[in-house]
Amino acid sequence: MTSFLLALADVVAWFGALLIVLAGAMKLRSPRVAAGFLARIGFPASLTAVRVIALVELAAGVAVLVSGRDEALMVAAALYASFGAALLIYLRRTGERYVSCGCFGSSLELPVLEHLAGVATVVVALLVTAIVPSASLAHVLAATAPGLSILLVFLEALALVGVLGFIGAPANRSASSAAGDFRLLPPAGGN
Repeated sequence: MTSFLLALADVVAWFGALLIVLAGAMKLRSPRVAAGFLARIGFPASLTAVRVIALVELAAGVAVLVSGRDEALMVAAALYASFGAALLIYLRRTGERYVSCGCFGSSLELPVLEHLAGVATVVVALLVTAIVPSASLAHVLAATAPGLSILLVFLEALALVGVLGFIGAPANRSASSAAGDFRLLPPAGGN
């Protein structure tokens, strides 16, 4: 059971690294919403600051995936923990249950509490992976049978598509209609 939990922590850590690579790339392209989020919580809100954060996210995520070094895992965990703290500041200052944080360069609103739960899960996984000796995704893929490597990459991609679908789902919806509103692509007609 312990080895299963450690392997699960590795997979979640790799997924978290993939997310910050994607988030960093998208914030480099569209930093304005993230700058607005920083301003709402009382931090300096320059586009340059957001781009620097995005570059650090990209570097940390790639380092986790390629090297798996403890330092990279700790930097990624610190990035996630800092974002979690920013979400808590936002929640305390505004009381709003949805946030347009610009994580992925867009102004879509996401539920704050669910965002915090995901952030906490990834922080724990990154820390466990840093503390307990493990390998990078690149090393695991190279050392695993091709069929299992393809399955692992497919499952990571499927999880990423699921998160992106969640991000693309309409915000501020009632709990009863939330499941029916979920979609990966916008509805026909541009709405």
